[in-house]
Amino acid sequence: MKQILCLLFCMFLSLTVSAQKKTADLSGKWEFNATDVPYGYEKGNIEFKTEKDKLNIIFDISGSKIVIDQIEKNGDTYKCSFEVDGSDVEIVFVQKAEKLEANTKVDGTPVGMKLKKLE
Repeated sequence: MKQILCLLFCMFLSLTVSAQKKTADLSGKWEFNATDVPYGYEKGNIEFKTEKDKLNIIFDISGSKIVIDQIEKNGDTYKCSFEVDGSDVEIVFVQKAEKLEANTKVDGTPVGMKLKKLE
């Protein structure tokens, strides 16, 4: 009986550590470089924060901060939509191993975006 309890505890602990690692990978600050966007919007920072078990994304674009708290999660994919100076922006973040990729559309037009983790 003790062996079974010990085994169950170890399995639970490993699942907890695994789940924390995935969240920790997405958390933090990232620098982005976008192509085919107006001057002033091509560079900035993105910060992923988890507060009260809810993921928030903070965009810092040209000194302006935009906080997004409506994020759809599906596995390792995170989707958010917001507006910047009258343009609709839709971003789908895909977490792959230690990297984060972004599929971005501005007013329905695809925009190239590269992300680099800041340390």
